[in-house]
This record gives sequence, C-alpha cells and structure tokens, in this order.
Amino acid sequence: VYKRQVQQSLLPQKGLKRSGIDLSGTTLYCDETGGDYFDILESTIEEGKTGVVVGDVVGHGIGAALLMTTVRALVRSSFRQSTTPEQMMDNVNRLLYQDTEISGSFVTLFYLDIDPSSKVVHWVRAGHDPAFVINCHTGEFSELKGKGVALGVDPEWKYSCNELSLGEEPHVVLICSDGIFEATNKSGEVFGKQRVCDLFTRITDVNSDKAVDLIIEEIQSFVEGAALDDDITVAVLRIG
Repeated sequence: VYKRQVQQSLLPQKGLKRSGIDLSGTTLYCDETGGDYFDILESTIEEGKTGVVVGDVVGHGIGAALLMTTVRALVRSSFRQSTTPEQMMDNVNRLLYQDTEISGSFVTLFYLDIDPSSKVVHWVRAGHDPAFVINCHTGEFSELKGKGVALGVDPEWKYSCNELSLGEEPHVVLICSDGIFEATNKSGEVFGKQRVCDLFTRITDVNSDKAVDLIIEEIQSFVEGAALDDDITVAVLRIG
C-alpha cells in the first residue's frame, strides 16, 4: 500500500481548469505499483500553453514504476526548456535509451499540447495508441494518429509533430493507455475499442472530472469485479 501511495503522489492530484481548458485524468494500477504515467504540464515561458502526457511502460511492478518516474522527470525537464514537441521527444528518447539499452525496456507515450488562444493542438505519438477527438457540436469524431516508435528503443529516431486546428467550437480529447481496451470481464470478453468510442460520444456535455469518473465507472461495471490485467489511464481534455 505504501509503494502505491508513493507512486500515486507523483501523479497530478487534481485537474486543471483555466480559460478555455478543462483537463483531468486518473490511473488505476493492476498491481501495487505500475508503469502507466499521466501528467499535466504548464509552461512558465509560453503563457497559456498546457501539455498533457499519457505513457505506458512495458511490464508491471516496481521496475516499471521506477522507469515511469524517470520518464516523468525527463518529460518535465524537456517541457520547461520550451523546445518544439518533436525536439522534446527526441531529447527524452535519447536520454531514456541510456537506461533501457541493456534491459530492453521501453515506453509508449502520447504527448499533446494546446494554446487556448489559437485553438491549435500539437501532438507527438511515440508508439502509443492514437488519442480521440470529437467536436461537441457536430459530433464529428476522429483519431489523432502519427508515426513514432516507442521511447527507449532507437536513440537516433526523429519524432514528428502533428497539428490540428479546432476552430471556435468546443472539442473533447481523450487520451488513454491500452489497458482500457484490454479490460476483461469474468466471461473473458474485452472492453474493446468500440466501447471506448461509444462511451466517448456520451461525455461531450460534462466537465472533464465527471467524464473521467463516467469512463472509470463504465469499465468497473463491465469487469464486474474481475482483476485488471493491465494498468488503465484515462485523460480527458475539454477545449472551448
């Protein structure tokens, strides 16, 4: 329990609400400690710029937890340097490889930032599942895809940044780890991507805290008390 409390203390203790942004997230660990990673980043250099990160370290337990804390520190440090998103991931990847070269460990990660004044989101996908974005008015739904290998695999890999202009209408972005898709009930049925997409369309009219709660409640209801086989992380960003 103590180990879990220590790790949980490294995750954001509350969401972020500021003009044009409503952001919240949570992580459920399948073991006492885990490798999922969620963070909220606020720039002290570029006013209003906000970043959100969801990562998934290969494996479980204390080893994955220690690597997660390393990734957290590297991402935070690189974010403060106000580099571009792709340079930020290049830096993190190169430094992380020094710790993963021998062990063969790696981390999938999705990084996204938003400047509320421009309504443009930028993201880098490092081997992680795509995020989802939905227009709250039209219901138009899409995935935030992009090329990029997991962190800690190839120190020479050059990441690319993707961007999307959201316009004036409100949007919601959902970033999660693959544990949500793989959650399994007592009958052996997985929650799956389609259930996540269907659920996502039902959270466009609630704040991010409530959206996260609804998603977690839906998963827990589905598994019916069955033990989780993987960590689950959910981050919801409402823009506009």
